[in-house]
Amino acid sequence: MIRREIPDDNGMSMQLLLGYIGVVNAVVLSPVLLLMFLMKWDNLWQLSGKIFGFLVLSGLCDNVLSDYLWARSVVLTSPTVATIGMSITIPLAMLSDSLLNHAQQDAVAVLGAMLVLIGFVMVNISRQSQMDLEMKLRSAYQYIVNKTRGKDTLLYHSVENSTVS
Repeated sequence: MIRREIPDDNGMSMQLLLGYIGVVNAVVLSPVLLLMFLMKWDNLWQLSGKIFGFLVLSGLCDNVLSDYLWARSVVLTSPTVATIGMSITIPLAMLSDSLLNHAQQDAVAVLGAMLVLIGFVMVNISRQSQMDLEMKLRSAYQYIVNKTRGKDTLLYHSVENSTVS
């Protein structure tokens, strides 16, 4: 939906879009939070200021930053490439877990991670070849249009010159 409504990067500010999404979420979800508070399902007042601050910081880093970067990638590439790109976190998490925590990965997990990486590469290769094909078709179309306009101009001038003499 983002790509359809905002066809290019210059169409709209991504910060403004995510700001509107945040306002809608705040308006829609505030009554749910109030209901939870009144029904005593969850008592947020027991949280210390430090824990609440860490929750807000974590929400900003985890949700806002990742959503912003994903939305930018949708505008700059395509929804498919952006979503497949998010799946790269799985093999990267496995790699970092192996390097930092010396965790042993089983063969099925490694195979799955390799398939995710191969899928990402294939999607990007097909996207690049699709963009190359679109560029070639545009160039051919422009060439035909320019040639046609040139012939029409020559035809017009030859008809104009024959009627004058």
